[in-house]
Amino acid sequence: MKVQNPDGEWKNYPPSFSDEDKSMLQSFVEEHADVCCMRELTPLTPHDTICIRHDVDYSLEHAIKFARWENDRGIHSTYFVLHTAWYYRDRIKLYGQMSLLQNYGHEVGIHLDSVNESAIDNHPHYDAAAILLKAKLAELRSAGFDIVGSAAHGGIYTDLELFENRFTLDDFGLQYEAYDLQHKLNVNYISDNRGKWRAPLVKEETWIHLRWVQLQRLLTRHLRDKHI
Repeated sequence: MKVQNPDGEWKNYPPSFSDEDKSMLQSFVEEHADVCCMRELTPLTPHDTICIRHDVDYSLEHAIKFARWENDRGIHSTYFVLHTAWYYRDRIKLYGQMSLLQNYGHEVGIHLDSVNESAIDNHPHYDAAAILLKAKLAELRSAGFDIVGSAAHGGIYTDLELFENRFTLDDFGLQYEAYDLQHKLNVNYISDNRGKWRAPLVKEETWIHLRWVQLQRLLTRHLRDKHI
């Protein structure tokens, strides 16, 4: 799918979720007793809870459409906005879209890319990265968004290095880092990656079962449409 950036440049972006992908998520949710945002997780969260994460690398418009679809089905998840993405430039539009995500019952976090953003000649500068990150968070919070969670973006470097080398989450007023949190969770953790689901803590047999449920649904829909 081609999308035109504000610069006028056309780029190929991953497609939005298909009906098959939505069916897979619906099946996964139905296999669990509850679904929650990442900020709602506590050590007492039951194991049969599902936690859903979205990194918004490309299109906030597509994220809003999917957020509405989730909300219509009682699914609340966490969306991480990327502060180096092209959509981040228009703050008025960005804040309106972030408010929509929250209005649909979802959490909004920040998708960290400050180490890459501050790198000079491919060398990381962690102090500069920390200054950038604190400025981004202060701006979002002053606009009324209570940002407590982050998810490190990929690239030559990741912002996980920021926390590994010099700083802590408390230095930025954050409660959790998603990549770190996924190893501490007592719940099933699912995230989307280029329009497909990934579940690092879900056993293979669970995915096989969910795929079977999904195929049954697709077959039932096909037979109904064909009036068989």
